[in-house]
Amino acid sequence: MMHARTIVMGLVGVWLLVLPGCQTGPTHLAPIDMTYGAPWRLMELRGDTVSLGPGVTLELYAGGRVRGYGGVNHFHGVVRSNGPGEMVFGDLASTRRGGPPELMDLEQRYLQALGEVDRFRVSDVKLELLRGQTVVAKFVR
Repeated sequence: MMHARTIVMGLVGVWLLVLPGCQTGPTHLAPIDMTYGAPWRLMELRGDTVSLGPGVTLELYAGGRVRGYGGVNHFHGVVRSNGPGEMVFGDLASTRRGGPPELMDLEQRYLQALGEVDRFRVSDVKLELLRGQTVVAKFVR
């Protein structure tokens, strides 16, 4: 019986050593290029789950380019980073289509939130945009 307990405790110890390397949560102070590539899909805006529309997105590219979809209109513009974990969106231009009031409201709140962002946290599959220490938007790939 003592031998079985030692094996279980040993396996728990190994699991605890391996687990930190398998984190999928956002990391701190990552370079902005970790956000480049495949589109990010908005899951949460200011603490509210986003489930409306065909998918609100954000795509970031080398050279400080950003584009996305707000739920009704497409947008594009610039994004800057002065170091790891820092992100600031410049002016964003968008198409001017109309849509259902709830999607137009979501899009307005989304673009406003992007304008407030000053930092980010990222992992391979999750992106959080922050203003100070407050998360304003959460995305997944």
